[in-house]
Amino acid sequence: MDPSQLAVIVETNYQLVAYTSSSLHIEMLRIFADVRCRLPNVVIGFITRVSIRRAMASGITAKTILSFLKSHTHPAVRARKGRLLPENVEAQIELWHQERARVRFEEVMMIDLTRLTEEDYEDLRRYAENLAVVCWASRRRGGEGKGEEEEEEEEEEEEEGRRRKGREGVQGRGVGGGGGRSCWRCVRRVWNV
Repeated sequence: MDPSQLAVIVETNYQLVAYTSSSLHIEMLRIFADVRCRLPNVVIGFITRVSIRRAMASGITAKTILSFLKSHTHPAVRARKGRLLPENVEAQIELWHQERARVRFEEVMMIDLTRLTEEDYEDLRRYAENLAVVCWASRRRGGEGKGEEEEEEEEEEEEEGRRRKGREGVQGRGVGGGGGRSCWRCVRRVWNV
């Protein structure tokens, strides 16, 4: 085998042994593996969650990583006529990819509307909901002494808001405080992909 070629063996313990002397191939492996030892014609590294997430942050997908490893599998592994990569390694790389793609955060703004009248607040809330820009809205009064009925009404209103947003695939996270009669509390929208 030509030392400038790349031949990779991936073991079930996520250890990667690559036979190469090419600096380019070694740098390509560093994208998704932690290289621990470099000898004249051999590189030893490990595929870890951190290394895979680092590669994915650079725009490399699990499919690309697996394709690269399979296309550069050592000839001795190919001769066995079995799997080119251990099943557990392949499945784990896919899981790490799915884990990263599951939730996406998006920054949003909190608007305190304490100075609006109830009518103006409702008009503005309806307008914003029609534009689909509301994560969560509440007419909660900021910590004043509330009666039991008022607290139950607020809880029901908040639960209805969560249910409504849950049907749309959006969950809002509220922030504490809010010293007025009407406040939209939105810190982030969480999209379940």
